Amino acid sequence: MKKILYFVVFLYGGIISTFFAQNLEGIVIDFETQIGISSAIVEVIDDENKVLLFDTTNKQGEYSISLENLTLGEYSLMISKHGFASEIQALNHQNTSQIINFELRKDLINLQDIVVKAKPKSIRVKNDTTSYHADSYKDGSERVVEDLLKKLPGVDVAENGTIKYKGREISKLLLDGDDLFGYNYVTGSKNISVGIIDQVQAVENWSENKLLDGIEDSQAVALNLKLKKGIHDLSGNANLGYGIEDRYEARINTILLNHRNKNFNSLSYNNTGKNNTPWNYFSFVSSREQQEISNFISNKPIPEKVFTSRLSQDRATRNQLFFASVNDVFKLNNATTARINFNYLQDKLDLHNTSLVKYNFENQEDFSTYANEIIQKKPQTFYGDSKITWSQSEKSMWEWESKWIDEKINTSNLLKKNFLNSNISTDLQSNTYFHKHQLNYTHKLNLRQVLQMILLFAQNSSPQYFDMSQDLNHDINENINFEDAHQFAKTDRNIGLVNLSFLGVNKKLHKYSLGFIGKYQKDFLRSHLEIESPLALENQIKLSQVQSQVYASYLWNKNKWKFKSNLKLKNDIIQFQQQEMDSLMNKIIINPEVSFSYDVSPDSKIYIQSQFNQRRQAISNLYENFILTSYRSLRKNETNFAYQDKFSSKIGFNHYDLYQQFQFTLFLNFEKIKNNRFSENLISQDFTQTKYIILPKTITNLNTNLLIEKYVSFLESTIRFGGNYAYLDYFNFVNNSDLRNNSAHSGLAEFSVHTAFSMPLNFQNKFQFQYFRTELPNKSYHSNSSIQNEAKLIFKPKKLWFSSLTFEYFNPMLGDNNPFYFLDFDIIFRPKNKNWDFAIEARNLTNNKHFEQIFVSDYYQEQNSQSLNERYIIFKYNFRF
Repeated sequence: MKKILYFVVFLYGGIISTFFAQNLEGIVIDFETQIGISSAIVEVIDDENKVLLFDTTNKQGEYSISLENLTLGEYSLMISKHGFASEIQALNHQNTSQIINFELRKDLINLQDIVVKAKPKSIRVKNDTTSYHADSYKDGSERVVEDLLKKLPGVDVAENGTIKYKGREISKLLLDGDDLFGYNYVTGSKNISVGIIDQVQAVENWSENKLLDGIEDSQAVALNLKLKKGIHDLSGNANLGYGIEDRYEARINTILLNHRNKNFNSLSYNNTGKNNTPWNYFSFVSSREQQEISNFISNKPIPEKVFTSRLSQDRATRNQLFFASVNDVFKLNNATTARINFNYLQDKLDLHNTSLVKYNFENQEDFSTYANEIIQKKPQTFYGDSKITWSQSEKSMWEWESKWIDEKINTSNLLKKNFLNSNISTDLQSNTYFHKHQLNYTHKLNLRQVLQMILLFAQNSSPQYFDMSQDLNHDINENINFEDAHQFAKTDRNIGLVNLSFLGVNKKLHKYSLGFIGKYQKDFLRSHLEIESPLALENQIKLSQVQSQVYASYLWNKNKWKFKSNLKLKNDIIQFQQQEMDSLMNKIIINPEVSFSYDVSPDSKIYIQSQFNQRRQAISNLYENFILTSYRSLRKNETNFAYQDKFSSKIGFNHYDLYQQFQFTLFLNFEKIKNNRFSENLISQDFTQTKYIILPKTITNLNTNLLIEKYVSFLESTIRFGGNYAYLDYFNFVNNSDLRNNSAHSGLAEFSVHTAFSMPLNFQNKFQFQYFRTELPNKSYHSNSSIQNEAKLIFKPKKLWFSSLTFEYFNPMLGDNNPFYFLDFDIIFRPKNKNWDFAIEARNLTNNKHFEQIFVSDYYQEQNSQSLNERYIIFKYNFRF
C-alpha cells in the first residue's frame, strides 16, 4: 500500500512540476570554432516584433529565460551578436520548459539567412533546416506529396516510397511538426494531397526525443510538411476513376486539425497496378518500418515468390488493392501526447511468367529447363502502432510504444515445366504474427548530461504451409516421390532487452555516451515434409542466446575536423539444440568503429568510415535436413556456429550547394567478409538440391557511386548524371565440381535532363545503361547489357490545363534486336476558383502484353518473360472539400 501511495505522490509531483517549471535554456556557439559565444543577446519576440523577454549568454555561451509569465502561443526567438549573422527560430510556448541551441556563423555578407531564387525555384536555408516553397516546384502533374518530393533538389524518392535527403534516408515525415505516421511515412507521402502543402522543410541533425536535442550525436533527417494557412477543422479530397478494360480507381483522404488533434485518414481502391501503401508485395523491397523491426522478426524458411522487373511495378502487374489507414496524434494535455496508427491492406497480384534457363557446366553436358507459370498472390495485412509520450517535468520524459502485425500471404501457382503436358499446382500460405512493446525513460541531469533507460519485449511467430500436387508421378530419383507433397515450416522468436545509457556533451561540445545492454533471445525452427522418401525431412531446433554488452562512443570536433569512435564489447552465451545435438558455447566479441570527416566548406565534406563486426549465424542457416522451398528446389545446411567476420571501409566526398543548386557525391565502399555461406548445388532438369556450408574463405565486395546534379540557369534546366560500379567475388560448388572462385561485375550509368522554361512546353529525358558480367575460374564469362530511355513532353498552355506525353524505349539485351516501346498520356483540366478537376490517364497505349528480361550467372543464363499491365484509359474526377 505504501509503495502505491509513494508512486501516486511521485506521479502527482511530476505533473505539478510540468506546470510550474517553465524555462527556456540553451547554448550559443561559434559554428567554425565550436566554442561558446559570450554576451550574445537572446530575445523572445511577438508577431509585432516587440521584445517580451531577453537574456545575454555567459562566458560559456549559455543562457536561461523564465517563461512563467509568458502567455501560451507562438513567438520568435532571435539570437544576435556583433560580428555574427543573427538567427531567428520559431518558439512554441506550451507550458513546458525547452532547450534550444544555436550555432552562429561569421557575418561576412550581413545576411540573416540564405534565400535562393533561381527561376522558377525557391529555397531558404537556415541553420539545419532547408525550406522549399512548394508552389515553385509544381508543374501541374502532381497529385500527392511524393510527386512533389521527386522534384526537390537534394531529395530522392525510390519506387517503393523510400525518401532520401542528401543521400541519407529520412527517419520521419512530420505534419506541421507532429509525428503522425511513425516509420510508416509512406502512408503520408503517397496519399496526402499536394494541394494543401505550403512548404517542405528538411531538418538535419534531428532528434525525436527533445531532451536529447544537442546532446546526442544525431545523424537523422526529418521532413516536415507545413500546411497552407486556412487548412483547419475537417477538410479532404477524393477522386473517382473508371476506364476501359474495367479499370477502377477510388480514393478519399480526410484531414482534421485543431489545437489538440491532428488526424489523417485514407481509404482507397485500384486495379491499375499502383501501390500507395508502405508494403511492397511485388518485389519485397523493405520499407523504413520493416527495416526497423527486421531484427525482431525471424526469417521464413520457405521464401516468398519475388517478382523481379526492370519496369515500374504499375507496368509489370495488375492488382486489386484495397487500403485503409487511420493516423492520429492527440494532445491529452500540455505534457502528454498520444499517437495511434492503423493500416489494413488487401491485394491480389496476378502474373503470367515464362522462363527458359540454359545451364552451362564445366566438363558436363549442358541442358535447359522451361517453366510456364500462372501466379496469383493474395496478401492481407493488419498493422497497428501506438505511442504515448509524457513529459513528467522539464527534465524527465516517459515514452511507451507498441506495434503489432498480423500478415497472411497466399501464393498459388499453376505451371507446366520442361514442355510436359502434366500440370503442377502449388500453394504457399505464409503467416506472420508480431508484437513489440518498448518503454523509454529519459532524465536530463543537467544542461549537458542525460540518462536513458529502454525496456523492450518482442515476439514473432511465422508458420508456413506449402502444398504441391502433380497430374503425373514425378521423381527426382528412384526413391523420392513428389506426386503429392506437404511442407510445414515455422519459426518463432522471443526477445527481451534492457538498455541503460549515459549521454553527455562537454564544454568544448565533444559528445560522448556510455551504456550497457542485456539481451535474451530465443529462436525456434520446426519443419516437416510429407512425401515418400527415405531421407530425413524433419527439423526441430532451438537456439537460446544471452548477450551482455557494454559500449562507448566519443565524438571529438574542432573547427572543421570531426572524429568519432565507437567500441562495443559483447559476451554471447548460446545454447543450441537440434535432434540429438545439445551444445553450449561462450564467445567474447569486440566490434570497433571509427570515422573521420573534414568540412572543406559549409557545403562540402570529406569523410572516412571503418568498422569491424562479428555476428552469429541465424537459426535459418543451421537446419540440417531438407526443406522443400519451391516446385523444383530442396534446401538444407551444414550446422556450423562460426561467427561471420566483416570489415568494411567507406571513403567519400559530398558537396550540396543549394544556393547554386548543385550537388556532387562520390564514394567508394570496400568490404571483406570471412566465414560466409557457400552453396553446393546438384542440378538436374527436374530438380535442384542445395546445401549451404560455411567455409573460412574471405570474399571481397567493392562498390563505388557517383552523382552530379546542376541547375543551369541560362538553359533553365536541371542536368543530372549518376553511375555506380560493383564488384563481388564469391565461391560455390556446382554438380560435384571443385570449389569455384567466381566474380561478378555490374554497372549502371544514368543521364537525365529536366527543363523549366517560362513557356508552355517543357521536356524531361532519362537515359540508363546497365551492364552485368560473371567470370568463372577458367576466365570464361556470361554477360548482358541493356538500355532504357524515357522521354516526356509537358504541355501547359494555360493554368487551367496540363498534359504530358511519355515515350519509353527499353532494350533488355543489346545485340538482340527485340526492343520494347511504351506510350503514356495524361491530361488534367482544373477550372479556376473551383474545388474540382477532371483528368484522363492512358497507360501502355502500344499495348505490350509481355516483357522480356535476361539474367546471367556463373553457370546459367535465364530468359524471363512476364505478362504486363495491358493498355487502359481511365477517366478521373477529383474534388476537394
